[in-house]
Amino acid sequence: GLISETSWEVLATYHRDNSDPDDPESWQIARFDDALALAKELDLIVYIDQKTGRSDLVAQAIAEAEAFGVALVRDGLPSVAAMIENEPRLLVMPAINGDAEFTLAQTLIDPLYIVEIPGGLADDTLVDTIRAAGVKVQQDMLGPADVFGSVGNYSHWKERVVGGVRMPQTDFPQLLVPAALDFDLSGEFPGSGPTAAE
Repeated sequence: GLISETSWEVLATYHRDNSDPDDPESWQIARFDDALALAKELDLIVYIDQKTGRSDLVAQAIAEAEAFGVALVRDGLPSVAAMIENEPRLLVMPAINGDAEFTLAQTLIDPLYIVEIPGGLADDTLVDTIRAAGVKVQQDMLGPADVFGSVGNYSHWKERVVGGVRMPQTDFPQLLVPAALDFDLSGEFPGSGPTAAE
């Protein structure tokens, strides 16, 4: 059924398959407020990939928790620009698709700390422009780059990292992080490496 038609008391009783209901660290549904409080306590940043038309509720929860330094909201530029206009203390990461959109993001969000470029976009010139402006670049590698990387073909990861992406988002950090560290130390990113199955 719909979560909106279920009470928190019911949702709080659900546990992930094979989890231990008596273990407070067991996998279970967490409330957004609880996640923000834990992030503050542990001095972590929570990556919020916003997928709601109710960005006002997201911004309100962050403000009420005073979690401005720990909540990073990712969404399209129009959405995060509107959020910033209403609450300038928010930390946002707009998804941008080119030079014109990056220029607009710089105009609408001040200061602009980080942007995301789409996983399928390999544009070294755009990455160079963003980095030259002192803005961090995050890129989603969860599509083809991760698929190839998981079977030992690191060519897609290599293209992005050598091209200047320093914050790749991956489902295989155990594979990508060592390759990126090698690149930082040697200047060489391997074209292949261990697989997820190894």
